[in-house]
Amino acid sequence: MKTKSLVLIASAAATACLTTSAYAATFLVGETMQVQTTTDVGTLLQAGWDLVDGSRNQVSISGVVDGVTITVDGSYGRAAGTSSDGGNYLVTNHTDGDLDNLLSSGRLVNNAADNIDLTLQGLADGDYSITTYHHTFYSPSDDVTFDVLVTDFDRTDVLVHNDLVSSFGSSVTTADISTAVTFFTVSGGNDVTLTFDPEATGFDGLDQLLLNGFQLTFVPEPSSTALLGLGLSSLLLRRRRS
Repeated sequence: MKTKSLVLIASAAATACLTTSAYAATFLVGETMQVQTTTDVGTLLQAGWDLVDGSRNQVSISGVVDGVTITVDGSYGRAAGTSSDGGNYLVTNHTDGDLDNLLSSGRLVNNAADNIDLTLQGLADGDYSITTYHHTFYSPSDDVTFDVLVTDFDRTDVLVHNDLVSSFGSSVTTADISTAVTFFTVSGGNDVTLTFDPEATGFDGLDQLLLNGFQLTFVPEPSSTALLGLGLSSLLLRRRRS
């Protein structure tokens, strides 16, 4: 009877893990989706990251990664050292890391009246953490500050970050890279949109707010994590006794 109970516990734990952790067969608890959102990057593809890109003048770009449709709406794209942007922008030197290519390109707006919208479609129900990167390889005329708003299953354009400052320059350390960490929930298969809104003060045509890319992580519910741990422990105990 004990052995049968242990198997049932382990089976329940495995079922809970599969139910809550996968929005696509390849994306599980603890894994991170890494996506570079940019223009035609040529040699600037960030190693180990998936790519969603389009031509320089496209207002909207879209792509599918692991079953998730990713759409970025902005003004256009920029990439340092490419044929379209030439020598106007230097490739960013990530002095203590390896994100040089990621930080050297992105989708952008250069008008305070415009926003960058990142929309995710096709995520399974659950809680998520997303880290977005905002580095401008062009030196602005003034600090570029921006807000982040989120729309998910129970919020519409709710302010979650205020007065963030974009990093900039052809050289940057990890500590100085501008990132925004946002948590959101999917319930009933709803779409999720993050809006990056540049503040009007000091923001003009010489300034740029970029979205270089993002890292998305599924956050398991504490109860599911505990159940999975119990199930695995039970399996190990059963093996030892047998």
